[in-house]
Amino acid sequence: MNIADIVAIHIIMGTTSILSGAAALYFAKGSGPHRAAGTIFFLAMLAMCAAALPVAVLRHQYVNVAAASFTLYLVATAWMAAMRTDRDTGTFEVVACLAGASIAATALGYGATFAKGAAPFFYGFGGLAAFAAMLDASVIVRGGVSGVQRISRHLWRMCFAMFIATGSFFLGQQKVMPEWMRGSPLLFVPVVLVLGLMVFWLLRVRFKREATA
Repeated sequence: MNIADIVAIHIIMGTTSILSGAAALYFAKGSGPHRAAGTIFFLAMLAMCAAALPVAVLRHQYVNVAAASFTLYLVATAWMAAMRTDRDTGTFEVVACLAGASIAATALGYGATFAKGAAPFFYGFGGLAAFAAMLDASVIVRGGVSGVQRISRHLWRMCFAMFIATGSFFLGQQKVMPEWMRGSPLLFVPVVLVLGLMVFWLLRVRFKREATA
């Protein structure tokens, strides 16, 4: 398989991720359609990141290496948060915490050595990975999380992975779009919308659980 084939897989899986992720955000959380769309999103994101990593390494696109690694980490930990029962944790969370810390250290290290133009991206991914890894450590120390905390852990990580994928496509791949769309402020709409929906669902889950408690 050559690079062109891997890039094609990356594009197909990226498109599938965005469509299925949009469906998962739309459907009520915990419903059958949400679970189905979420499963497709999870598998497509894994394939997309797995295809992106070797291409980014071969092309020396280290910002993309950081983005793909962090996105893969977010999706994996978000999926496991949904699969775990309340107050349940294990080896996966320990490995994930170490992976998040490694991504953070590597990205921050690159941020300190690369040109100023790329440094903010490395610092951004590195800082977020460090924050997520600290949350992983907190989950391990507490012996797992339950209720709203577990659902929120799943939600924000899935949504932020969706945010990275959406931003990478609509803002980072404008060359594949019609010329009239390139540089348009409208391309920011789907990216911002993902963050808005993340906040909406986090608040909805929290206040709905409090109302029924």
